[in-house]
Amino acid sequence: MILGEKLRGLLQDALWRWPEDSDPADALWSALLDAAGELSPHPDLAAWVDEIKGLDPNHSKRAQILAQGMRLLATIAPDPSRTKARTKARTKARTKARTKTRTRRKSTDPAHSTNAPQGEPGQRLETGPETGPETEPETVGDPLTVLKGCGPRTAERLAGRSIHYVHQLLGLLPLGYEDRRRLTPLAELKAGRSGCTTATVVTQRWLGRGRRRFFELVVEEDGAQLLCRWFRTYPGLGSRFPADTRVWISGTAKDWRGKLQMAHPLVRVLDEDAEPEPEGVVPRYPTVEGIGQGLIRSLCAQAVERTVDAEPEPVPPALREELGLPGRSEALKFLHQPPLTLSDAEMEALELHRSPAHLRLIFDELFLLQLGLAQRRREVKDLSAAIYPSAPAPRPEEIFPFTLTTAQARVIGEISADLARGEPMHRLVQGDVGSGKTAVAFAAAVQVIAGGGQVALMAPTEILAAQHAETLRPWLKKLGHRLSLLTASTPRGARESTLSLLAAGQLPLVVGTHALLAERVIFDALGLVIVDEQHRFGVAQRARLRDKGEGSAGSPHLLVMTATPIPRTLALTAYGDLDVSVVDELPAGRSRAKTHVFTARQRAKVFRRVKRLLGKGMRAFVVCPLVEESDKLDLADAERTHAELSETMAPHQVGLVHGRLHSDEKTRVLDAFRRGDLSILVATTVVEVGVDIPDADIMVIESAQRFGLAQLHQLRGRVGRRAGAEPLCLLIADPGATADARRRLKVMEETGDGFRIAEEDLTIRGPGELLGLRQAGDSNLALTAAAAHPRLLSTARHSAQQLILDDPDLQEPTNQAARELLVARWSGRLFGEEAG
Repeated sequence: MILGEKLRGLLQDALWRWPEDSDPADALWSALLDAAGELSPHPDLAAWVDEIKGLDPNHSKRAQILAQGMRLLATIAPDPSRTKARTKARTKARTKARTKTRTRRKSTDPAHSTNAPQGEPGQRLETGPETGPETEPETVGDPLTVLKGCGPRTAERLAGRSIHYVHQLLGLLPLGYEDRRRLTPLAELKAGRSGCTTATVVTQRWLGRGRRRFFELVVEEDGAQLLCRWFRTYPGLGSRFPADTRVWISGTAKDWRGKLQMAHPLVRVLDEDAEPEPEGVVPRYPTVEGIGQGLIRSLCAQAVERTVDAEPEPVPPALREELGLPGRSEALKFLHQPPLTLSDAEMEALELHRSPAHLRLIFDELFLLQLGLAQRRREVKDLSAAIYPSAPAPRPEEIFPFTLTTAQARVIGEISADLARGEPMHRLVQGDVGSGKTAVAFAAAVQVIAGGGQVALMAPTEILAAQHAETLRPWLKKLGHRLSLLTASTPRGARESTLSLLAAGQLPLVVGTHALLAERVIFDALGLVIVDEQHRFGVAQRARLRDKGEGSAGSPHLLVMTATPIPRTLALTAYGDLDVSVVDELPAGRSRAKTHVFTARQRAKVFRRVKRLLGKGMRAFVVCPLVEESDKLDLADAERTHAELSETMAPHQVGLVHGRLHSDEKTRVLDAFRRGDLSILVATTVVEVGVDIPDADIMVIESAQRFGLAQLHQLRGRVGRRAGAEPLCLLIADPGATADARRRLKVMEETGDGFRIAEEDLTIRGPGELLGLRQAGDSNLALTAAAAHPRLLSTARHSAQQLILDDPDLQEPTNQAARELLVARWSGRLFGEEAG
């Protein structure tokens, strides 16, 4: 039981604190592997750990495997707070199922027929006495399987999107809407707007070849034409729409080379004299693999009916009335089930995510974030920290084998001043890829070590942690000190030695992954916590490491770093409790990679060019989104690409690295690439951070449309890491890339400035894409919402600060909902004793 509770704490913390733009399963994956090395697992759980160790993070079945593990964990040590609710829900579900079965058997009377009218989505159905009384909605802890149409397999697929209970479906907000209330003449359809129309099939044809084959249908009405295209096809698709067939079409029209196109529209064949029935405003939800839109709509409608009225209201009534905001329950119901009476202006606002309901949910995110930051600022003011004067520390030029840039020197000065004060430093260092943030962090570590303190540097992956250790070890050796590396793969003997030295105060610097969070990791005088790639960690994880240093000397200083630039005007929004430093200058001699975008048809041309450059002694990365070929995703995979390039690029040697490989094998392959034994390294995104191969100057990214701007920029940063290099980044886009994807690639081609890329990323994604699934942690939604709604941000900040002044611990009855949500979202790090 103790094991289960500890492990559940790690897993659930990781799940809820993982950032919006990443798969939450990444956190579960890492937390479980690291915890497994520390705890003595249950035999069944150990078998599960062995199973997942060999799987790549991109494995198509990882979500199901993780869901299986969470269920296994619940079996080993069930959560007492949820046991009763789950048992009650399962009993009701079984009773309801038995009642339905008996009803079907009882009679063929039309009143009990399964063909009876089903009603509109979200509308309660009147039931006869044989079906029993209407079930009262349960609002807390209902498993998804109580919903009609949601069996265990569907529940597992939703669990892959961090949806485990009925009420969490309310957070799966629509990405868009289709207005099916009335028909729009084909000639009046507008690009970028959804609509439905009728037309006659003119031609149909298959285009492309192999796995990139797609189906095109051309329809016409009164001289206007529309292209309907399906890039995910199935047998018999062409036979459904013979020439001269009259069809009803619904979807979002887009401009494609001057023509109007719909990708994967809904198309129905009409009878000769039939007129289609209006269907209302139909939400379009985010894709959940293996679940169709119709079922998602049904499940969300049921969730609204069962739980929306019990949705907590974080904004106090007086403030809500002052700002003229709709209630949270009202807003959620509006977004999931838009009324039929929307005007054209209201429909446009809904599609653009600017409706009052959208603004209400955006305000909630900004308000809760600002409340949490205000509370943390108040908390930090009450803490003390050890003082580390800058005088005894060696000068940077005595340590580094290079000259610091002006930006590095400035930021080191800001950090040095913080460490010399008696208050805990809370500083964010952000800078572009290759700007030298590691040197800045090491200078801070040197100052703390010189003052008798210990330093912990936490990185999100073993590769990045190992890279930091390799970089810092010779620098630290100059000062007569050594460091240790602590990860899940650290051998038992080395682990025990490291733990003993840390506890005795004999090890000044330790570099590690989530393994540093284990209970057995104890410091004697932890003075500085450095968190790299901070967006990969949640608030609670950073705080847990920082708490290891709280003692007689006070709280340790905190330095967090990110290579994902944040627009300067928004940095204080997401990190309002941190001071922000920017390393906005690249080292001398470094140049940004020239970037070019190619289509899949030009792929052979790209690799002919790469082969010529390899002949001149250059080395290249080739990054693919998948490890192995997928039946469901038509994307490049690393295994097949490796096999292909091994033949076509001969005599140049080609290596392969991905997340399924054991860490020793990954290290062996990377070392061979670093030495020059390999000319090409085919990889997945495991090389996104922490891989430093100075002699690699070419980055090829396959299926580039699948990557976000920040990820593309990080990958591009792997090349051109030596003075005098002429780095090159070649992006290959598959057919069917969306307009947003093409725009992302164009931005990459036009600029190498990470800050401009971050601003463009916010502009492209908009608040709608991030309004939804994650309801915990420091969400990127706040950044995006702040970009689109600066006045709303200002109002939320002012309102939150005023509320904390009036009621610091949110004890007033009207503030209880906000308090409970804050405690849940910030993993109990707020409000004193609950921080345990």
